[in-house]
Amino acid sequence: MVYISGPVSGVIDCNEQAFKKAERILNRAGYKTINPVQECKDAGLTDWLECMELCLEKEKECNIIYMLKDWENSKGARIEYKYAKEHDIKILELK
Repeated sequence: MVYISGPVSGVIDCNEQAFKKAERILNRAGYKTINPVQECKDAGLTDWLECMELCLEKEKECNIIYMLKDWENSKGARIEYKYAKEHDIKILELK
């Protein structure tokens, strides 16, 4: 399972299109994915901390994290990256 990570807060439309595009590409390649933007939307969450708590729970289900472009500029994505490093989750980066 692949967790998609990238900038959300402060990005137009929560960067939703970039997450959806990555999800489509990964799904076509045969991967099951977790799109955190959609997960928070489905849960009706808008609070950053509540979304991060849900996202980290979802990340635990994955063995790969896919880092979208400019993830380094996102506090949440940096937290997800650190979690992946600490828990030996394979990290793929979109350059």
